Amino acid sequence: MPRVSVIIISYNEREYLGEAIRSVTGQSFSDLEIIIGDDGSTDGSQEYLAELPEKLANRCPVSFYVMNRPEKNDGIIPSLRVSDNIKRALATATGDYTLILSGDDYFTDPDKICTAVEFLDKNPEYAAYVSGYEKVYDDGKKETVLPLRLSPAQYFSAHYLHISCFVFRRVSPDSLLNRFADDTGLEFSLGKGAKWAYDDQVTFAYRQRSGSIMHGSENVELDLTELMIYQDVMNDSGPFVMRAAARSRMYRPMKALIKNRAMIREETCGKYLKSSRAYPHDVLGALSSGKPRFLRTAGCYVLLFRMGVDRFCFRLAEKRKKGRTE
Repeated sequence: MPRVSVIIISYNEREYLGEAIRSVTGQSFSDLEIIIGDDGSTDGSQEYLAELPEKLANRCPVSFYVMNRPEKNDGIIPSLRVSDNIKRALATATGDYTLILSGDDYFTDPDKICTAVEFLDKNPEYAAYVSGYEKVYDDGKKETVLPLRLSPAQYFSAHYLHISCFVFRRVSPDSLLNRFADDTGLEFSLGKGAKWAYDDQVTFAYRQRSGSIMHGSENVELDLTELMIYQDVMNDSGPFVMRAAARSRMYRPMKALIKNRAMIREETCGKYLKSSRAYPHDVLGALSSGKPRFLRTAGCYVLLFRMGVDRFCFRLAEKRKKGRTE
């Protein structure tokens, strides 16, 4: 079996898939497999993917599947859809280590996998090897993002890492959050009781496309999705420090949604409210419940205060750690 599984998640990204796949096959590490999860593309991606197993037979095993996509997309929550795709791919991965790449992104360092595998082989106490990346904008502008050297809990409390920063040990889909395995949700699962190693090398490019799922969504929808992710964390059996980190992370979207709570209605946000109600710690319910307005408002501000306290504590711990390292 191959030592490394590279998962590529794609939806209508035929224009970019070739570069993404070449960035994998161009890696100096050759003992790998490629698993491609297509989310029901209609732009010719499926025809292109069907040719890959034969074309790359001499380089590495390639497999792909196509997700069934409903005729109406208005009930789809993008992050949940991507999470289902990633979980399906993880269930078929056979490598000791795993990477995840979006169909419109690409690796820039041909030694990304080799460097990470060498480190993780020698250091079994680490769950993941984390590198930097660059944002690539439509106008050609680039912005470098390097990881901060913090504990997973501190990272999870306030900061963002793209999932393609990670080379991580194989995980079972059953060990992940109930709903989310897309970026923040998966990173929480990777960080529970574990250590991450950091590298300042820039190893992949993250396209900032104006028409992408994340950039095409309304801010309210993104804030609702964030709260649902942290709702999943609150319901997880992970360490208390990670649940406190989730409350800290809730502060920003909760504050924004309190300000815009008039926009949270069944007719506009019903798919988010329905999904949230299906699980305990329903934070969205505090914003949209049928309680009298003054009670609902008071409850929201009590939640916000608690989130702010956790946020302050994590920022203080982060500042102290930075002072010690300097």
